[in-house]
Amino acid sequence: MTEVDISPETHIINSIMNQDMLPEIACAELADNAFDAKADFISFAFNSESRSLTVTDNGVGLSDMRSIVKLGCHDNEGRSTSGRYGVGGMDAILSFGSIVEIVSVRNNIERKILVDFDEIKRINKWKAIIPEPVLFENSKSGTIIKIKNLNKEYYKTTVLTKKLEALFAPALRSGKTISVNGSVLKALPIIAVDEQLQGEGEYYGKQFKWYAGIKPKNTTIEGGWTVSLKHRIIKEASAYGLQDYSSHRFYGMIELVENENDIKWEVTKHKNNLRELEALCEYIFDSNPEIRTLLEKVNSEDSVELESQMALEVSENLTQAFSEILNSKEKRNPKDSETDTPLNEPKKTGSRRVNVTRHQGGDRVLKGKDSFSGKKFRIEWLPDSLSFGSVQGNRTSNIVKFGKLHPFWLKHKKNRMMVKMAAVSQLVLHAITTEDNDQPILACMTVSASQSIRAFDTIDKMAATIAGQE
Repeated sequence: MTEVDISPETHIINSIMNQDMLPEIACAELADNAFDAKADFISFAFNSESRSLTVTDNGVGLSDMRSIVKLGCHDNEGRSTSGRYGVGGMDAILSFGSIVEIVSVRNNIERKILVDFDEIKRINKWKAIIPEPVLFENSKSGTIIKIKNLNKEYYKTTVLTKKLEALFAPALRSGKTISVNGSVLKALPIIAVDEQLQGEGEYYGKQFKWYAGIKPKNTTIEGGWTVSLKHRIIKEASAYGLQDYSSHRFYGMIELVENENDIKWEVTKHKNNLRELEALCEYIFDSNPEIRTLLEKVNSEDSVELESQMALEVSENLTQAFSEILNSKEKRNPKDSETDTPLNEPKKTGSRRVNVTRHQGGDRVLKGKDSFSGKKFRIEWLPDSLSFGSVQGNRTSNIVKFGKLHPFWLKHKKNRMMVKMAAVSQLVLHAITTEDNDQPILACMTVSASQSIRAFDTIDKMAATIAGQE
């Protein structure tokens, strides 16, 4: 039997640097470390001239200086950690820059560590420089992390501030302070709901609390469950556990409870999700029948209004995607952005033709066929229906049905863009919920980008005709 060294090669640093970690997630990892160290203040200061980020906190400080920069390492002394894997701090530092200097004071002892990850890659050796500790009398504890050689310029800190306010709402409400370039984050208010329900429980030995209710009309928050752990939000707008009920007007908060000796919840690497979330939400729903009663009530009372609001939200979410497609088409052929091609005349798209035909006799059915892939799409108006939209289909064709009496269509049925976006939204929703992976819209969208755009062209043509029917 032979033992071999399987410690990671230094080029793993490139993988960590290039993992596309969002700035707010990286800042959240560093803030987690500070709050775990019992800090009640943390600041982030970006300096574009020196290309550096300085993170300062007033926690209890570090006793093991390697804990932030060594993979899999924890410093648990004097802490109640929210970390699980000992990688968050390293990921965060490398997502920002390639050099880090850390100064930490704990029990009047100042410790430092300097790590140059570019140098580590160059010499292919994991190393850090740690000067001798220095004793100071009556010094304040805390940690300063200075990340140098930032890989990009971080000027737009307003967006970062808003995202951190949402992520760390529990911490800010409890009196902790976070600042970004001198701007102190505001504590967002607790979401108030009507007909509030609440409770607490235990899931496989792990503790939780919850409250839920009907979110007020015209509120901008998304419906569903929001989940928090200690000082931060780890998941927003989850519709798990609500079965077939809409989460549009429902809002609930689940607080995961962890005391020092408790069994830990299984959060993901960067604490932006919970592995047991779906099962936990189902457990709460099944254990509290009053939640079902609440959902039945709101779904019944607001069904028509609910569908209209959801349709508007879907349209808004798809506007940008369609704008990009239309802009792309206009750049390729500016004169063809709006065509006057007769309804029954084939439209040329690349090296093939897309046909759109209308049935005679006023049956208000449009057919579209992608002649290259053989996939068919239809849009049909239901003259006496209050339904917003639905999809019927099989492996070769889809029918999108819209109810003309729905409030949304009473207002927007002549709007070509709305018809097109709604049709595609219905087809995409059908695509991601059906078990038939060969159904038309999914087949067209996954074969290639060009086929995806051609599928949109077909629906675009039908939408233009529908808009001109009335």
